Amino acid sequence: MNIKRPLQNLSLIILGGLLALALLEGVLRMCGAVIIEKQNASNKAALERKAEVTILCLGESTTAGESAPHGNYHAELERILNEMNLGVHFRVINGGLPGARSHHIIEALEHNLRAYDPHIIVSMMGINDLGQVYTYGTLLGDDTPSPLHNLRVFKLYKLLRAATLRQLGVDEYRKGRSIKRTHSVYADSPRKPRDTSDDPNVKAARARLASAEALHDEAAQVRELESLATQGDWGAPEMFPRMLRHYTSQNDAAKIEALYRQMIQRLDEIAFPDDRGLMALSANYHIDFAKFLENQGRIIEAEGVLVDLIENIDPGNQRLYRDMIEFHERHNDNVKAEQWRAKRRQVIDSYVNPSTVSHYDTLKSTVLSQGRILIAVQYPTRSLEILKRLTNNDPRLIYVDNEFFTELVAQNGYQRYFFDAFAVDFGHMTLEGNQILARRIAETLARQLYNKDVGSAD
Repeated sequence: MNIKRPLQNLSLIILGGLLALALLEGVLRMCGAVIIEKQNASNKAALERKAEVTILCLGESTTAGESAPHGNYHAELERILNEMNLGVHFRVINGGLPGARSHHIIEALEHNLRAYDPHIIVSMMGINDLGQVYTYGTLLGDDTPSPLHNLRVFKLYKLLRAATLRQLGVDEYRKGRSIKRTHSVYADSPRKPRDTSDDPNVKAARARLASAEALHDEAAQVRELESLATQGDWGAPEMFPRMLRHYTSQNDAAKIEALYRQMIQRLDEIAFPDDRGLMALSANYHIDFAKFLENQGRIIEAEGVLVDLIENIDPGNQRLYRDMIEFHERHNDNVKAEQWRAKRRQVIDSYVNPSTVSHYDTLKSTVLSQGRILIAVQYPTRSLEILKRLTNNDPRLIYVDNEFFTELVAQNGYQRYFFDAFAVDFGHMTLEGNQILARRIAETLARQLYNKDVGSAD
């Protein structure tokens, strides 16, 4: 049998397929470049025809600003832009919402666009977003160093795949925080919850509990709560907090410790990665338990509880690393504190909240479809690459890099630019910090939209 011809045919099919993909890649790149260039030229031309340009700043409390003496960056931005003599007068609107998450900003977006009709939107958002986080490798726009991820054809495939999975109701985000262990390490004799609806002993204990509550007899209440927990009934309101308050008032360290272990063991059994409330509750109990052990002088055990929380329960939650850093700082272990700072930085660089990604997508599609310009600003000290990943490195956006704040802090001290540290590596800005941030935004805007180089903030 002559197998040369089938092999030749197969080779021709493969070659044809590769050529078709290469042609599609070229067409996608060319079309994308033409569309983006046309849109950018149109936006710039529209700005040049305006006597006044309105800028709307969106974000949370870092955008909303504070009262004197700290001020806010949007007021400084308006002043600096108008001092640059770019041939147009600028009006800057404060759309900051203190304490907001990105979905609050998106919910107010249409109203803000109608109310102010801005030509330019400046966004700096996402720091307050909570919930499940994922590694970048599980998200559209993966920045894994592979030539494949830079191909437009591959990105088209991922878009189609994501759309198909959404239609099927399948969650494509599989990697992220999760409870790794299958059995809790905090209870010697785990007492798992069970169906106690028909148990006469449980019914009797609940009746006694109700009676003790009516008489405001705290000791009796705690006895009945202990009885219910022992029998596997976990339905009494505020069971653990009430018992904990009683044991604390009695200075009963042994029972406090046993209760903490029981609480955490219970949450290990029921807290799943997609339930943010239970994950947060588990984290709070771990942190409180670590503080209890620390106050007892059991430093190594306290450290172990925090390590367990970070490594096995919530590895992608960068906020938890602050407790570990502060723990080692309290015990003057600067080496370990620095090690955990480095680990926290890795988490910030490696994990992302899909909620933030989704709301940036909505912001982009809404703003750009209306012919407006979107300037995406990274938070001070944070890497611009993180923001680019959040926004799929969209060439239609103007990006503002503020990582240079790290150098300023190293040179001149943290308190000069921030008056708190709510995000650990940065916080709400002082007047000088706001002025520097505003100047960086203004300089980027002047270069990108008016082709005018006006120096550098750093």
